[in-house]
Amino acid sequence: MKVLLVNGSPHRDGCTNEALTIISEELAKYDIDTEKIWIRNRQVRGCVACEKMP
Repeated sequence: MKVLLVNGSPHRDGCTNEALTIISEELAKYDIDTEKIWIRNRQVRGCVACEKMP
């Protein structure tokens, strides 16, 4: 299993990152892999309804 940890804070090494690091360390104790990403101030939006079929 792999867990994606998303840091949405504008501060890369702030409190949110510290919390995600602790979570990552705890999950590692159970052999659960994690990947941490930082999305900064990027807008996260939903589907734009391009009507393309996969």
